Amino acid sequence: MIRYLAKRVSNSAFKKQSSHGFTLIEILVVTIVIGILTGITVPSLFKQVNRAKEVEAITSTEILQKNQQIFYLENGDFSENLEELGLSTNETSNYQLLIVSEPTLNGVLHLALSKRVGLRSYASVVYLEGSQVFECDAFPVDISLEDSSLTIFLLIQEVYENPNQYCS
Repeated sequence: MIRYLAKRVSNSAFKKQSSHGFTLIEILVVTIVIGILTGITVPSLFKQVNRAKEVEAITSTEILQKNQQIFYLENGDFSENLEELGLSTNETSNYQLLIVSEPTLNGVLHLALSKRVGLRSYASVVYLEGSQVFECDAFPVDISLEDSSLTIFLLIQEVYENPNQYCS
């Protein structure tokens, strides 16, 4: 019994007190790791959000493109009126929609011009070659809402001169 008490006294005297919290170093390491992971993931998250917003422009120009073909088959001419093509408004929260007719192209250019920095603008084309209607699916363009009509005209000229570059 004396041995037992002596052993118990010696063990409790030299026994460390247990810690029930985290040290400052542990908290600092965890904070740094969380910061690094956040720094890696947040930029890609913003890219995905912008990409989702750009799908709005792609979809709008492709709807205009398909409806333009139907309008041409029914009326024998292209329309510059969004309402005639089934859209009730010319803008969304992120894009301004335009239809530009070009006699030299013998067709129309549909533009979804970005209203926000960081979002790309998109265009699609429907044109007549001979008696057949051709289309160019939505493609990104370097035009913003603030650009002049001269920039839009230059884009139309590029499409007219080399439609294969835009119409794959």
